[in-house]
Amino acid sequence: MSLFERPRETRKAEERDLRRNREEIRTTNRRNFHILIGLGLACFGAMFALSFLSRTYRPLRVPYLVLVGLLLLLLTLERAFQRQVSPTFALYSVFVVIGVYAAFTSAFVTPEYTCVTILGVLSVMPILMLDSSRRVNLVETLLAAVYLACVLPCKDARLVQDEAVNVVLFGMIAAVVGAYQRQARIDSIELKRQAVERENTDFLTGLGSRRPLFRRLIAYGGQPGENQIGLLLMVDIDFFKAFNDTYGHQAGDECLRRLAACFAALAERYGAQFYRYGGEEFAGIFPGNPEPDALCRELTEGVAALRIPHTASETGFVSVSVGAAQAGGERDYGELLLHADYALYAAKRGGRNRAVVYRPGEERQFPGFEPSFH
Repeated sequence: MSLFERPRETRKAEERDLRRNREEIRTTNRRNFHILIGLGLACFGAMFALSFLSRTYRPLRVPYLVLVGLLLLLLTLERAFQRQVSPTFALYSVFVVIGVYAAFTSAFVTPEYTCVTILGVLSVMPILMLDSSRRVNLVETLLAAVYLACVLPCKDARLVQDEAVNVVLFGMIAAVVGAYQRQARIDSIELKRQAVERENTDFLTGLGSRRPLFRRLIAYGGQPGENQIGLLLMVDIDFFKAFNDTYGHQAGDECLRRLAACFAALAERYGAQFYRYGGEEFAGIFPGNPEPDALCRELTEGVAALRIPHTASETGFVSVSVGAAQAGGERDYGELLLHADYALYAAKRGGRNRAVVYRPGEERQFPGFEPSFH
């Protein structure tokens, strides 16, 4: 890898991780915005109070007051337009406001002193900001350049060199340290996302795993409006053990993946979600009030259209049995799952390659029924 390819690959990886974790990044930047606003109000509010006790701070009394007012205004605007304003933009705004304050006071209020505030801005921003490195470094460079352009012509001649060296040195050190810190935090967020994804996603099929399925079912509570559960499907691949024995487990895995893609396509059309319940069994949760017979027919026909060869099946191709239960009136999620499980049992007892919609009382027809859910 050449000298230029490595930074390019690093930048692409950073942009990919920022895109994948957009919501977490927004949450982190919003939290940092509130922390920075709180620290700014506490610090400059204390300085304003000290201006009544110390001659050193007295010339800055009005700038302190103005800055505290601007920080409060930013906080108010962020809360009022939280959904419209990016937290990243809001966080940049705080640094820009404090940077403008530093430039004004250093040039026109205290030209005989070196400025500490701008050094704090240049040091903290690259470390605190969670954004692309190019954008962070660009804003940092612009702030430093604007500050020096405004301040150096007005500064005491004895301090011009010190001011320039301080700004450049602190900016460069902070940029390097900030890059490492920022990358470590982004990596940590990405690793957390991957861990959650592994926990909630079935590795083989890419569908949801049992954990998110039961998390959603537990939240159901027995009412169709809660958690938007309108219909629960239990799907079982017919004679799947025989398929594995005949074609091998690799072919079995490929079969599972193809069926999962079929289920996912159906779920996308209905705004639903499918999960791998275990082995060759799947569960689908559909919101609203879909017509179960038509939905089940669409599912079984979609599987048949795949035409995956299966010599142990009567049709010569892979088929599925489906049990459906409409939500409403159950005591809890366990009863809803039991009804779908019964309907699946009835479909398999009825000859497989079919769908059965649960009707209350029908379980009496099969006294030997043993639900897979306990």
